[in-house]
Amino acid sequence: MSVAIGRTVAFNQDMKNVETRALTTSRRTCMNIMTTIRNVLVASDFSEQAQVAIHRAALICQEHGAKLKLLHVIEALPSPKPIPPDQLNEETRQQLQAESGVAVSLGVDCDCQVETGKNVVTIIQSAQKMMADLIVVGAHGHHSLRDNFLGTTAEKLVRKASSPVLVVKQLSQSAYRRVLVPTDFSEASRQALAAASILAPGAGIDLLHVYGFWGEEQLSMAHA
Repeated sequence: MSVAIGRTVAFNQDMKNVETRALTTSRRTCMNIMTTIRNVLVASDFSEQAQVAIHRAALICQEHGAKLKLLHVIEALPSPKPIPPDQLNEETRQQLQAESGVAVSLGVDCDCQVETGKNVVTIIQSAQKMMADLIVVGAHGHHSLRDNFLGTTAEKLVRKASSPVLVVKQLSQSAYRRVLVPTDFSEASRQALAAASILAPGAGIDLLHVYGFWGEEQLSMAHA
């Protein structure tokens, strides 16, 4: 493990293009502390990003010998062509089973689940019921316009879920090789470091703390 200490004034806009994978933990004391990975829940909205998340979750389950559950939540939204609930559930389950192909090809024990309700609430409830050690989601889904106003499902899960949440942005074909863990020396940071060590046992871990000088922001604004 390496440790770095640095200072920063502002992030350049180019940082938006950097690949990010975020393993986040809630600051609440009731958060489940990861000690092992046996059960993984991945939420899918059938978007391209969901496919990326499923692939990463399958790789994690293969590495740890964990069970994988694919979940799709049907939200009660107005539809121009209502579909009978039984038919909708069956069609949705078939889509999930098709998505599970990547997990099956890696020899991962995979189950599919379809629920109806509010997206974030239902994901959290499902994670609690199955005692999920990890929730995996894509960075963005189908509802990008709505997300701009209300926040993404990933952001809401990070704030509200009691299990660690892994947000996946880009497709990868191998286990994690290097992990960056920023720290502010809080309990949440310590838990994030522990979770990263368990999630990626074969990876190198860089621990980073960033600090700023008092009055630095005011000086930057004065020279703008």
